[in-house]
Amino acid sequence: ENPVPCSDSEVPKTMAQALDWEDPASALRKLSISSGKKAETMALELARQLLKTKQPAFSPTCNNDTLTASTDSINHVLTKIASGGSQASQEIRTLEEEKRELERHAQDVETALFLRTICQELRQDNLKQAALAIQEYNKLQRLERLTPRALAYAGESSTNQVTLSSQALQTNLLQRYETAVDQSNLQVLG
Repeated sequence: ENPVPCSDSEVPKTMAQALDWEDPASALRKLSISSGKKAETMALELARQLLKTKQPAFSPTCNNDTLTASTDSINHVLTKIASGGSQASQEIRTLEEEKRELERHAQDVETALFLRTICQELRQDNLKQAALAIQEYNKLQRLERLTPRALAYAGESSTNQVTLSSQALQTNLLQRYETAVDQSNLQVLG
């Protein structure tokens, strides 16, 4: 699903349509403001129509005070309807924030599990696997996925093991390189 672009002049027709826009919160705000303006316009138009009528059909004894009270009442109801849209919009924003927090939490759990997998690969004596595991760890760092919560889930021992294994791998590779150079035999590097 591609989000619908939201220009300043466009207003969604329904709440469901607003949720499909690029910026749902902004679209819902626009819809709420538009609904409030329409409610006010309709209430004023109704008041004008009621004031033009000499004898409204609903009450033969109706006077201007009654018409004004009726108009105010209708305006109040329509304003409540518009503000209900604002409340719904706020609830949707709250739910979206909760969803984002759950997604961040899930990503932290996924990262922690991945860190533990990396640690298992580092425990093996396979240099190639260890080098790949260190690369994956560095990639997680670049992507800023090693949040404090993810590291806490993985456990301090996991992060310490990655650091120590990385240092040991560098030392091992350097020693192999030096040995290969001393022996003039690059095949020692594997």
